[in-house]
Amino acid sequence: IDPTIDCVFKALLGSEEHKGLLVHFLNAVLEPQDPITTVEILNPYNEKEFQTDKLTIVDIKARNQRGELIQVEIQLANHKGLANRILHNWAELYRSTIVEGENFKKLKPAVSIWILAENLFPEVEDYHLEFEAVNRKNGLVLNDHFGIHILQLKKWTERRIENEKERWVEFFINGKDLDEDNLPDFMKTKEMEEAMKVLKGFSDKERNYHLYLSRINAARVEKTWK
Repeated sequence: IDPTIDCVFKALLGSEEHKGLLVHFLNAVLEPQDPITTVEILNPYNEKEFQTDKLTIVDIKARNQRGELIQVEIQLANHKGLANRILHNWAELYRSTIVEGENFKKLKPAVSIWILAENLFPEVEDYHLEFEAVNRKNGLVLNDHFGIHILQLKKWTERRIENEKERWVEFFINGKDLDEDNLPDFMKTKEMEEAMKVLKGFSDKERNYHLYLSRINAARVEKTWK
């Protein structure tokens, strides 16, 4: 079972049952000074989202204990407008941190995390790219509300896992080839074992497996028309 397929990805990081995996993933990628302890998933996993032949935009939206909004999305195929879409989605997320009539002072930080199967920036070697609102000439930070993180899976070439972020990246790349009953040492953590059980749930349950196969087909159709 490939963890990058939309329905599996959403079940992993966007379900109430496995909320702890989302908290762990966010802390691994963002490495905040004050760790995220709790999240409210604003659009939890719903099997009905995926019961069509159309490939839908699948993201995970959550609010942490400080009221900050976080979006996580996976993208299997790049397109010319992807960079613009990433920025647009962040802008929509930031805008939603206040409601109509509220003062701009009440705006809170918003962070978008994009996991990309294809490289958006092939010219660099880094697999994790962080973007901020800064003035490069004077080293000025406009504010700390802006944050976009891009994980380019194809740029990850190391096989020595040294931190939790690398463990997650390795899982997304090679999780489909791992045996839950014979995991390599780097995968023998509480979170990774739980993540592998989510994958197993899509292979053991006939209904879930058929859903998984239909989503693979939808992804292939989309790539064909790119």
